[in-house]
Formats: sequence, C-alpha cells, structure tokens
Amino acid sequence: MGNLSSYTIAAMNNRMEADTLERWLDLAQRKQLLPLGQKFNKLSDAAEMISLALCGGDGGEGVEGLSAALRQARSKLEIPGTLNEYEPQGSRALRNWLSTAYMKEEGSRVDPMELLLTGGSAEAIDFILRWRIRTGGTVLLETPASPEVLELIRQQGGRAVLIPCDKDGMRIDSLEQQIAKNQPVLVYITPSYSNPSGRVWSEQRKRALLQLGSGYSLLIVEDDSAGVIPFRTYSNRREGHLTLYQLQQEGGALYAGADVLGIGSFQATAFPSLPVAWIRGSKRVIEALTKVRLALAGRGKASVQEKAAYEKRLYALLSAPEFSWPAHAERLEAEYAARRTAMLELLREQAPWQGTSYEEPQGGLFLWLRLPPGLCSEALLRAALPKGAAFMPGARCYAAGGAEPDGDAIRLTFAAHRAARLRQGLARIAEAIAEFTARGAG
Repeated sequence: MGNLSSYTIAAMNNRMEADTLERWLDLAQRKQLLPLGQKFNKLSDAAEMISLALCGGDGGEGVEGLSAALRQARSKLEIPGTLNEYEPQGSRALRNWLSTAYMKEEGSRVDPMELLLTGGSAEAIDFILRWRIRTGGTVLLETPASPEVLELIRQQGGRAVLIPCDKDGMRIDSLEQQIAKNQPVLVYITPSYSNPSGRVWSEQRKRALLQLGSGYSLLIVEDDSAGVIPFRTYSNRREGHLTLYQLQQEGGALYAGADVLGIGSFQATAFPSLPVAWIRGSKRVIEALTKVRLALAGRGKASVQEKAAYEKRLYALLSAPEFSWPAHAERLEAEYAARRTAMLELLREQAPWQGTSYEEPQGGLFLWLRLPPGLCSEALLRAALPKGAAFMPGARCYAAGGAEPDGDAIRLTFAAHRAARLRQGLARIAEAIAEFTARGAG
C-alpha cells in the first residue's frame, strides 16, 4: 500500500496549526467543537485521507436506493418560502412530524411542546450542559465515553467522571457510589450502541438506572442519535431498543422522581447534510432549554435563519409523498449492517489485525478494538496519518484524572464508508501495525 502523495503530505503540513503533530491533533479536536474525525477529512483536498475516526455515517452515499434520498434531501436546500418567522422551539411542522412518529413507534403521544429542535446533537448536548453546569459541576458517563461529549463538558467548565460498565450497561453499584461522592448535575448515557463501545444496555439495567435516578432526583440525558435507525421500524418494536424515556413514561409514578431527557437526530445516521437534532422532555425542562436556545440565537457557525432552513428542508423531505422514512431507514440499516460485516471480515483477512481483539457490535456506527499488547494507539495514529488513514485513539475516550485510559484501544467507524474504502483504510492502518510489529520483533 503506497503512502499519500508528496502533494498531499505538503498540504497536510501547510495546514498544521501547531509545531508538532501531537499538539495539532489536540487542537484539531477542540477547535470549534468539531470532532477529530471531521478535521481529518479536511486534511486533504485530494480526498486521499480515509478517516475511520468520524462520529457518524455517510447516509448511504453512493448506494443504490439510498443516494436518491440524499439527492432529494439536497434538492430541498433551495425550497422557496420565508424563513423570517422564528419559532423558539424550532419548526412546529417538524415537531408535529416527530410527535406522530413517536406515537407510531412507542404507542404514546409526545406533545410537540415537549420537543426542542437544535442544530445537531452536539448543540443539543451543549444546550443541556449550559443549562446545568456551573464551573466544576460533575457529569457522570459510561466507560469508555464519547470523546466529542468529553470535549463539550471540558469547554463548559464541567468535570467528567466515568462509571465502570459491563455487558448490560453502567454498573449501578458504582454509579450510586459516585452519585453520593460527587452530587452530579446529570448522568449522560448512550444505551443504544454506545459511543465508542457499541454496547447495548439490557432493559433490566435501564430500569435499575431509572429506579436509582428517581430516588436521587437525577437528571438523566439519554442520547439516542445512533439508535434512531432501528427506532424507525414501526412494524417491529424491538425490546432491546426501549428507551429510558419510554420506560419512564410507561412506569408512571414508579420512576417519577427522575428527569429524563432524550436526544435524537438523523444527522449521524441518515442525513449528514441536514444538521438537525431534537430534545424531548417535560414541558418544564424544555421551557428552560428554550431560554438557552434563545439566549444563544445567532451565535456559532449557523445563523438563526440557517437553522430554520435546515429544519424546513428536513420536514419537506420527511413529509414528501414520494418518500417513506420507515422504508428508507430499513434500507439504510441493511447497508450499515453490511458495512459492519465487511469490516469484521477484513479484520480477519488482513494479517496484521489478527493480533487484535474486539466484540462484534450489535449495530450502531462503531467498532471498539484492542490492539496487540505493547502497541500504543497514539503512536499508531501518527504512523497511519502519512499513509492516508485515521482512527480515534482510545485514550481520548477517557476523562482526565479518572481511570487509566485504554492506550491500546481504538474506535473505528464502519458506517462512514462503503466496503472498498473500508478495505483501503484498514489496509493502510494494517501496514502501520506491521511496521511496528517488525520493529518489535527486531
């Protein structure tokens, strides 16, 4: 496998914003709240970089039956009409559509007034953190945790504490100990296809968290951005995808002491060109978050008008008579499942990967992989970048001052590329692994 062209290496060097690669990687992750994976994709105008560090899928770009929907989504970018009427909670039409969708999926109505639209899931989390965090406020998360969310917490002056997990989710005994010790402002979880581990929580563990949260009057933020695809299969309600929000509503007084906020988005899975997400919660909490949204209106990369335009475009696509979201979601789910299978097969085929270990993800976007003993993920990343490949080092999925990070773990995003690109990207990283292994043997 050849290295990147000298032109591309020069372009990479010209764009570095720090003296060393390590400092640049740190800056790239933090600047403008952009995930590290998005920065990797900006390194090469020649598009020779294959980033397996992305925090989302490509929506099925280039896949028959899926690309048409993406083209249709882009065609909605020029919808005529006024965008001057600013709606504090976001497009009422889109919130009505989501309310109906939840009714079909969960059998209970979500009032449109219990929904707040945001400019992507990162902004949804940012709103919640701004509302709750005071300097030093503690947020409890799963181990390992989303590097993107850890960075948002840091930027808001919060403190992240990671809770040990097993195959069923957060360990409730450890969680209760940290609640008593830290008095957290909130607990942030991704129980459906966790970022980065791909873990799916058991229903029993979800109920245990709700019971504990009710006793301590916890705010629990459930990010379901990666789970929104199976959520859409209306005819096949899956026990494994019962959300905490749904379980709390069904449990009534049993779990009434906890505040549960749900985050959903199509951006990470279906429509990456339409940065829209939503928060659902009690009217009291949504009103508080709406004040945050209004206070921040006009700040950031997207103006109020741009955000309103994205919401309008997404609604126009979802409500189009010729478009079926459930059918589209099923095709997209099948495509991502095929990519997951392709990545697993490639890891078994390419010899340098055979010393690695991992659990097959049940869905979602990511694979969490452990490198052979003695191989540092940060060092491997520095070796892989000049070869034209990137991934998320595992150490970035841990909080400072907490448990010892997994320096030999990496996050690979299988949903971001078709099989041929996955093969290229994995082969480039495998070449770097082989070089490390050869040096160690020598």
